[in-house]
Order: sequence, then structure tokens, then C-alpha cells
Amino acid sequence: MSTRAVLKIVLAAISLAIMVFAFLSMRSSAPAPSPARPAAKANLPNADAELGIIHMVENKGDRKSWELEAEKASVFQEDKTTHLRNVKVTFYSLNRPPLVVTAKEWEVDMTTHEIVARGDVQMSSEEGYTLTTQTLRWVPDAQLVTTDDPVRIVGKTFDVTGVGLRSEPERHTLRVLKTVRAILREEGKR
Repeated sequence: MSTRAVLKIVLAAISLAIMVFAFLSMRSSAPAPSPARPAAKANLPNADAELGIIHMVENKGDRKSWELEAEKASVFQEDKTTHLRNVKVTFYSLNRPPLVVTAKEWEVDMTTHEIVARGDVQMSSEEGYTLTTQTLRWVPDAQLVTTDDPVRIVGKTFDVTGVGLRSEPERHTLRVLKTVRAILREEGKR
């Protein structure tokens, strides 16, 4: 498989995750258990509502669409945010193996539906592709995924590192912004 084809697959997997993020955030019209904030905020006693050990599943027809697990959810009505701690979301697709996104914290702005994943953010697929960074922001109005932090995208035939990322899933684009380093290798060699 060519490097270009592998990069297209990685972009498609990231796009799928982002679209599901968008769907998740748009599903919530009122503050409810959804995604995360920095741990310090999530531990403050001024949350309007808190839930521990969250497990949510959404089905489309007769198949699982996504599954969310989190240690804790905190709702802050004043700033219209919901925060999740120690989050794992698995996205299921008809054509691909599951895509798993993990992060220490998620924050969802209940007004804009913007989502920020923070702390050891990892997106991985059973196909062997992994994206890691410290923050990942989904801006639904712009259909944009972004981070200013260092990123690493690893696949069977490549290892790309750099600083900053911009992805427009609808346009099937993904850019690592600066200090880009790419290692390409033959399939089966590490």
C-alpha cells in the first residue's frame, strides 16, 4: 500500500472520529453528562451536577454507533460547560474497525458545541494508526480540528511528528503545521 493511501486512511479515521465528536456534542441541547475540563475544575465543589462512572452507548438501527466511558462528569451551568475525566470513546463504523479516542479530560461548551480533549489525547485504530497530542479541539461551526501542541501520527509505514495540526474533515485535509519530521518505511519493517 502506498504512503499516500495510508495517509488517506489515517485522515479518514480522524475524520470519522471528528464527525462523531460533532454528533455527540450536537445531541446535547441541555447540560447533561457529556465530555471534560481540566482536572482542577472538575474537582471543585461548585459543579451544578456530578456523575461518577459514566457508560453511554448510542445505537443506529441494530448496530452500535459509539460508546463512551468516563470516570466522572461535572456540569457547570454558569459557564455552560460539561467536563469529563478519564474518557474513552469508541466509534464504530460499518466499513472499518473501531476507532478509540482517549484523554484525561474533555470539555464541551454547551452553547457552541465545541469540544476540547486534554491530557494524553490518543486516537487509535485496530488498523495500526495512532495520533497522539496533549490537546485536540473540535470547532463544529468551522468543521475544524486543531491543536497547537506537538503531534505524532504513526502508521505501519510512516511516523510523522510536528507541532500544530489543522484538519478539515469535510475537505479530507490534514496538515501538521511546523517542525515536521516524517519517516517512511516499507511495510513490515519497523
